[in-house]
Order: sequence, then structure tokens, then C-alpha cells
Amino acid sequence: MTTKRLVGVSLQDRLHYYTKINSNGCWEWQNSVNNSGYGFVRDGKKMRTVHRASYELHHDTIVPHDICVYHTCSNYICINPAHLVVGRRQDVSDYMYQQGNDNAYGGNPIDSCKHCNRSMNRNLLKRWHNDKCKMFTSLI
Repeated sequence: MTTKRLVGVSLQDRLHYYTKINSNGCWEWQNSVNNSGYGFVRDGKKMRTVHRASYELHHDTIVPHDICVYHTCSNYICINPAHLVVGRRQDVSDYMYQQGNDNAYGGNPIDSCKHCNRSMNRNLLKRWHNDKCKMFTSLI
């Protein structure tokens, strides 16, 4: 699908336009994504994650900032409201652990920092944690 800018089109219509429905039931976002793999869309003057916008639109609610909207399908670009649930960050961690989801969220395995032994997503670990942790531990 070629991406084009839809000016003056409602958020709901833009979500529908840029979505591809797969055989596994995921509604995959086909437009812009951030460096963590989440889909993003402009909503008025701010940018929002598409899965959160989709959840709020389909459930006619506003999710507080301290509550997460997470994917039960472990697919970052899925916006199917049937695959989205709300909860605290601990709920997300508990869910992934219960599912045995070592490769949760887009196939990004969990690793431990070689400096502080903290476990986290390999992408986050490589991108920023190792260097910052190394710098911090060298000061101690």
C-alpha cells in the first residue's frame, strides 16, 4: 500500500485506511512506526500510538496515562481491539511471563545487562542501557 497523507480525515477513518487484516486476526498498521516498532498517528496536535488510539475509539473511553494498553498477540503493530487489554506495567510483565513469552513483542528476546544484571528487551539493552549502565558503574 502506498502511504499518502490523509488531510481532514477523522482518526477512526485513518486507522481503518492504513490497516491490513491478517489471517491470524491481527489488524496490522501499515503506516509510520517509531524506533521501538509501535505504530504512530497524529491526533490533533499530538502523536499517539495507534494501538492505544484504537482501544480508546473502540471502547469509547480514555485510558489514563499511568495505565498501559498492551497486546495479547505480542504484535506491536496490531490494532485489533480484541487483541488489546489495559493494565498496569506489572500486568504486562505478568502476562508475558505466564505465556512463556521470552520472545515477546516482535521477536525481541530478553537479555541481562552485563554490568548490573538487570533483565530487559534486547533492543533496549543494546540501544541504551549497556552504555549508560557501564558509565554509571565505572563512577562507583
